[in-house]
Amino acid sequence: MPSDYSAGGIRRFLGNGTALVKVPLGVDVVLPMGPPDLPHTPRSYVAAVSRLDPLAAHKNIASVLECWPDVVRLTPEAGLVLIGSGGQKLQPASYMIRTGGVSDDRRSAIVARSHAFVFPSAIEAFGLAAAEALALGTPVIAMRCGAMPELVVHGANGYLVDAEEVEVHLGDHHGMHLRPNREQLVTALSSLMDEACRAGMRAAAADSVKHLTWRRVLDTYLRLGGIAP
Repeated sequence: MPSDYSAGGIRRFLGNGTALVKVPLGVDVVLPMGPPDLPHTPRSYVAAVSRLDPLAAHKNIASVLECWPDVVRLTPEAGLVLIGSGGQKLQPASYMIRTGGVSDDRRSAIVARSHAFVFPSAIEAFGLAAAEALALGTPVIAMRCGAMPELVVHGANGYLVDAEEVEVHLGDHHGMHLRPNREQLVTALSSLMDEACRAGMRAAAADSVKHLTWRRVLDTYLRLGGIAP
């Protein structure tokens, strides 16, 4: 399993005596050479990657959109770039650019040049998109739940915001859902619009995941299989 969080879930199902080995995913990325290729490039912007449809409510993109007017009031130049396909209709806004699905190279270019990567998902066994953003030197804003505290060190390579439980309704279904604390999310987003704050976290972001390589994943599996010492 890729994280302590996912190991905990398996042990709750199989019992605490279950022997498990944590093998985090690899996040080898190549720094992009080209521009982000946006219709216009905001002076400062936050990037988000998510499937955009109502069934992806756990990704909490709606929470980011809802709080963004508050972010703009604090930092008027702040832009939001949403990367991802899906049929969800979003209200047009001057601060928002929606790219649709993009190539890996273009996504890396957009994320690498962003001031922050917001990843408020409520259910993540590892958080590969967040780890890839860190590898590009981009601070990450995530919720303090799932596996994200294993990747994001609050105040060092990004910010963690508290998760709040709310009741949601999707058609005939309803249930409890975790979403980020709005005030903390606004503060984190606004803070990273400051160039000095962002610059201070860039090196720490890249350094925090440099040990997560696919070569290490392969070596671990070979060792577990008795193929390598």
